[in-house]
Amino acid sequence: MVDSIPYTSDTANNWVRAMLQCQKERPWAYGRLIESMNSSQLEGKLWLGTEMKKLEIKPKKVALLGGWYAHYMTAILIDNLGAELVTNFEIDEDAHYISFKFNRRYKEVNKYKSMRKNIMFQKVLTNKE
Repeated sequence: MVDSIPYTSDTANNWVRAMLQCQKERPWAYGRLIESMNSSQLEGKLWLGTEMKKLEIKPKKVALLGGWYAHYMTAILIDNLGAELVTNFEIDEDAHYISFKFNRRYKEVNKYKSMRKNIMFQKVLTNKE
């Protein structure tokens, strides 16, 4: 069962710096950042981690599609499930930027990447339409 995220001094340092830098450099995004850290967001990610652990598969490389700040999920995937690399595909420039702040400890050891990308599937038109 995944019922917590290891909250180390590195985690605390990254998360506090991310919040302070967001508040200073991107104040318009600060409300969304706070919303991303509420209990239901954490509970949902812990549930997903628990379900993944039940599969007894060790993820090597994981893609998060629209992972927002990816702070909870990246920690769960790497620290709890042993993922070697997490790549967050996020269209929002603010979320992309802020996610690097939250996940600096993983980025520095090449375990976290974020790419600005629109991952929405678009309908393919055929000749009949």
